[in-house]
Amino acid sequence: MLTTFSSIIIILFCFSLFYVSDEAETNKEKSAALREHNARFQHGQHPLAKTKMFTRVQSVSLKKGILMFVTADPDGLNEHFFLLRDKNVILAKKPAIGMPRNSIKFEDDGHNTLVVTIPDSFDIDLLTAMSSD
Repeated sequence: MLTTFSSIIIILFCFSLFYVSDEAETNKEKSAALREHNARFQHGQHPLAKTKMFTRVQSVSLKKGILMFVTADPDGLNEHFFLLRDKNVILAKKPAIGMPRNSIKFEDDGHNTLVVTIPDSFDIDLLTAMSSD
């Protein structure tokens, strides 16, 4: 009887160790996923963030709050029009270090703000173009 009772106690102890170790692994997986989510959130990456790059841009102009640019494709030239008024848009004219010289990048940060980056290789004065109607 003593051996049976001690065997049952040992078996229950083994099951409890198995349950505790399984729970610890689940907690480790949850904490790793939470750390990854927090790191992505702290770096400003929102799950809805999107980037669109238009390459082979031939010309860029800005008139009456409308950004107009022409891209060259194998099928021919395509005209693109983008309304800037009444939207949260940040126009940025930067040196073409991180992107091709003949491209325009649209970055949606997922928080209702759109950043439009135009390389300085295009001759356009954003302040004058946006202030004149």
